Amino acid sequence: PTPSPAPRPRAAGRRRLRRGERVVLALAALPLAIVFAAAPVAAAWLVDSHDYWKLALALAENPGLLVLAALFAITPITTLTGRRHVTLRMYLGILLAGYATVNTVAFLAEDDAGRILGDPFLLAGAVAAALILPLAATSNRTARRWLGARRWRGLHRLTYVIVAAMTLHLFLLPGEPAEGLEAVVLFGPSVALRLPPIRDRVLARRARAGGASLLRRPTLRRILPGAPGPQEPTP
Repeated sequence: PTPSPAPRPRAAGRRRLRRGERVVLALAALPLAIVFAAAPVAAAWLVDSHDYWKLALALAENPGLLVLAALFAITPITTLTGRRHVTLRMYLGILLAGYATVNTVAFLAEDDAGRILGDPFLLAGAVAAALILPLAATSNRTARRWLGARRWRGLHRLTYVIVAAMTLHLFLLPGEPAEGLEAVVLFGPSVALRLPPIRDRVLARRARAGGASLLRRPTLRRILPGAPGPQEPTP
């Protein structure tokens, strides 16, 4: 039989998305895809433009917040598992910029931009949206090489400012005090796992487990006292 050709080597530095990452990315992109798919219909005046921008805002608000939470959780997940999700982080950053752009354009199409400076709720959201764009533009390896690792890391620490601004934005949402608690739930665990005492403790436990992910059941049995072991087969 004719031997099958050897697989072509992948380009150096290029990382393929894992199956789970592709699922996360597809779900994150779905609302944004609906917004762009409906745009030609709105442009042809088959639907009222007010209805289109209302739909765009509804589809971009909560999904955009969830994408930001997923993006902010990648570093803590790496701390817990040891797996780096560089490519997923880049694509989530691009999607987040898309959601921020849709939110901004939908607001400007239906409201007065002059209100932003006089309303802390709108100002906090505008600050978050404005900071997302440069981070998305520099999320690739080319930008990192051009900026240098130190300046690139400094720039991307603006993620903390974005998360703080979005949390403030939700706490200031008129008539919806529970929205601020949603931000605490979404961002709180990621903030906690970034704190040096907690992060160092997690890394030490991973080291005792041989560097294995702490989210795997066998690892949990080794590091947690009293954790149930494998069940004995019943006779």
